[in-house]
Amino acid sequence: MKFKDNFFKHSNVVHSIEEGNIESMLPIHIRIEPTEACNLSCKFCIWHSPSRRIEIEDSVDLKSRVMSKDDMYKLMKSIVELKIQAVSFTGSGDPLVNKYTPSMINYLVSYGVKVGITSNFSMDIKDEDIEKISQATWIRWSQNSSSVVSFDLIHRPKSKTSNYNNAKSNILKIMSSRKARGVFGGINSSFVVHSENEKYIVDAARDASRIKLSEIIFRPDVKLIKDEETSDEYSDFAIEELKKANKLFENIINVDTGLDRVDEGVHTLDKNLKCYYAYGSFYIAANGDIYPCCYTRIDKRYVYGNFFTDGGLLDIINNKREKFLDKLKVHNCPSCPYVGTNTIVKNLIGGDTNDLNSTNNSEDYVFL
Repeated sequence: MKFKDNFFKHSNVVHSIEEGNIESMLPIHIRIEPTEACNLSCKFCIWHSPSRRIEIEDSVDLKSRVMSKDDMYKLMKSIVELKIQAVSFTGSGDPLVNKYTPSMINYLVSYGVKVGITSNFSMDIKDEDIEKISQATWIRWSQNSSSVVSFDLIHRPKSKTSNYNNAKSNILKIMSSRKARGVFGGINSSFVVHSENEKYIVDAARDASRIKLSEIIFRPDVKLIKDEETSDEYSDFAIEELKKANKLFENIINVDTGLDRVDEGVHTLDKNLKCYYAYGSFYIAANGDIYPCCYTRIDKRYVYGNFFTDGGLLDIINNKREKFLDKLKVHNCPSCPYVGTNTIVKNLIGGDTNDLNSTNNSEDYVFL
């Protein structure tokens, strides 16, 4: 049986589905939010842009918390003990604002856990931490701009020490460290396209190609809140710029324009579609709260356990997850890029294998 979606390349996922016990499956991948704090206040950011954050003030519990060293080690040890295959450091804040994140990467890698990290990398980073970060399997730079001027315009740094040149310098140092160990590739950048930065699309792709990143990934500014004015689609101008960037640099760097993913699986009309994706992955916030995914992080009603207060990961998986997910319907979520994955699992459970190759790759598992 051949699966296009990387979610299904893991034998334990396929076996769990075929044997009808997906409910007890351990996650493949866990997203961890080391902190809610950030050194930037990007215009499109629902967490730190004053104009967008006000829309979620009543539904989200966000207080710029930073996970302590002891709490982080407790969580990492649990992940190692359960033999979780991969961890991504991401979140409502920037993972590197928590000074212990590089050491956690080093710890997990030493036990064979595959690690991903997403950061703006624009802060001052110690050389010893550069070495630790460089050990990650997969590294994503939140680029979203193409110069010092556009960085300040889009990212609105909270300190002058956070800047575009710093970000590029840190990325180059990480690349150099990896190269010295014989590791090439595995570093890409992301660019959230919206009305104020779409004019920098081509320049951003040019800069990413100059420093020899593996890929630059463009995506529209996704609507995370129902009735929000933000569009899930690119403007006509952005579409032309994306096509231009791809044509100019496709032979140097992989330019993922996202054009074939717009409107693909963001919303579903299937009112009975269950969130099977959340059996393979979940999200842990800085205070220990566990959510099905990062998209549900915007609403505390999606919390179904707390790592620090509810007995640990295994107890939550065995006693709390299924009760919650049995009630969670994807149709009620504001946005979901995993509709394809969820639909395939539903069809597999029902014995229908006709649409196994219809879904696109889940970005969470590309480094596994």
